[in-house]
Amino acid sequence: MIYYTVSLHVEPAIELEWLQWMQHIHIPQMMETGCFEGYTFTRVLEPLNDEHNTYVAQYKMTEQQKLDEYLEKYATELRRDAIIRFENRFLVFRTILEDVPLQ
Repeated sequence: MIYYTVSLHVEPAIELEWLQWMQHIHIPQMMETGCFEGYTFTRVLEPLNDEHNTYVAQYKMTEQQKLDEYLEKYATELRRDAIIRFENRFLVFRTILEDVPLQ
């Protein structure tokens, strides 16, 4: 399994609006691309460095090709929507992970 993980550090002033946007607009748009098989959406409990909350959206797929398709066809527009809507009032860190079989 491959995981496209997006960690977001959100300013308190936009947090409620941002959460509604993530839940009702952004995550559904991500899933509508057909590139992901599922997702999780979580809030980091520790460590808390300041009053900002950090959230993690993790999108799952079985093939690297699906992630490549998302990055080529959809990522720019979906990212632009967040930047325009929330005027860079959040920090984002993206990682790509894969399962490691234990031996």
